[in-house]
Amino acid sequence: MIFIYIWIGLILSDNDEERIRSICRDLNIKYNVSEKAFQLPQHISLKTSFYSEDYHDIADSVIEYLKDTKSFKVSVEDISLLDNKVIWFDIKETSKLRKLHNDLNDYLNHQFDITLNGFDGANFHFHSTLFQEEMENDKMIKLYDELKKAFEVPFEISLDYISVGISDSPKVGTYSIFKNISLNK
Repeated sequence: MIFIYIWIGLILSDNDEERIRSICRDLNIKYNVSEKAFQLPQHISLKTSFYSEDYHDIADSVIEYLKDTKSFKVSVEDISLLDNKVIWFDIKETSKLRKLHNDLNDYLNHQFDITLNGFDGANFHFHSTLFQEEMENDKMIKLYDELKKAFEVPFEISLDYISVGISDSPKVGTYSIFKNISLNK
């Protein structure tokens, strides 16, 4: 029996991703930061990662369940530095995001007995990770300060895809896209 970790996320439009990643790549070179947070496309997770041996069935089922979702925009409200290890965009919660999260949790629970995991549920905070690195506090603070200058918040981003990623480890930088669909325009 092989258990695989599964991740589900909303992927930014190609234009928004390129604009954000371009700034992050330049800062990445300047501060010599690992690119492990860049292994997946720029995204907003819809659920805390979980593991199952039925990842093929789950991926197919989730894509089928979410296939009629329409592309939409959300607002980046701020940039946060957490424990000097993670820098992310704080995404303004909307009823649509919350409904997608809750409906997905209910669906996975009823279809596959996947229960709430980690921060799922009422405490789930919508975000889009820019950097995740353990480095000298001073260096991470400088990187954070530059990101705050580079991005004038608030601003909107478009969500144009839904993806399911898999990994044999729950560690950042180990996931790869397994299934991907474009959202309806």
